[in-house]
Amino acid sequence: MRTSLPFAFAIVATFAMSFVTSRAIAGDPSQTSGKQLFLRCINCHGANGQGMKAGTLQVPSIAGLEAWYVESQIMKFRTDKRGAHADDAKGLMMRAMARALANDAEVKAVSAYIAALAPKVEKPDTSADIKRGQQLYTMVCMACHGANSQGNPDPNIRAPSQVALESWYIQEQLVKFRTGVRGSLKDVEGLRMVPMVRDALPLMAKSLGATVEEADRDILAYINTLSGKP
Repeated sequence: MRTSLPFAFAIVATFAMSFVTSRAIAGDPSQTSGKQLFLRCINCHGANGQGMKAGTLQVPSIAGLEAWYVESQIMKFRTDKRGAHADDAKGLMMRAMARALANDAEVKAVSAYIAALAPKVEKPDTSADIKRGQQLYTMVCMACHGANSQGNPDPNIRAPSQVALESWYIQEQLVKFRTGVRGSLKDVEGLRMVPMVRDALPLMAKSLGATVEEADRDILAYINTLSGKP
């Protein structure tokens, strides 16, 4: 599905607003703080990084994500490892925004600022089967993301904590991994997610009498109960 015309206008408008903001805080990049750089992000992600909805455009909360993970994703957007697929409208928008940062120092600065923001608190999904979600998480997710979804920055794993991520956003990414929109050959960590989400999870779900949709819901609800701490 290609990017719709209204969505394209939204992307252009957002980028234009960001460009104006970037010009307003222009100067020596090495002296630009993470807070100043984050001004480029608030049009979509909100002043406190809590995400927002603007018509059909839903943008995730990024507040409280680990600095190393934010940095790695921004770098992926900058280098076409993520957000280059024609069907990934949000990824394409992020690719343009990531490239507006001048250098690696700015990427590090804004990532550190985002990590220091208070995470968004999500309401629990009372329709989910938490026990089944725990079983599925243990079988499919825990080896990389950790028992409490604390994540693992080890270069051989590089799996983020999922606790600060909103459930709808994780669900959206699961669909992208399943359908080939995310997880290209250039993206080592993303490519590793593809067989887990596309192949392993459906098999595990079937063994527990659940559909893929139910499995996704249950896992996300279980993640919402975790602390994100080792």
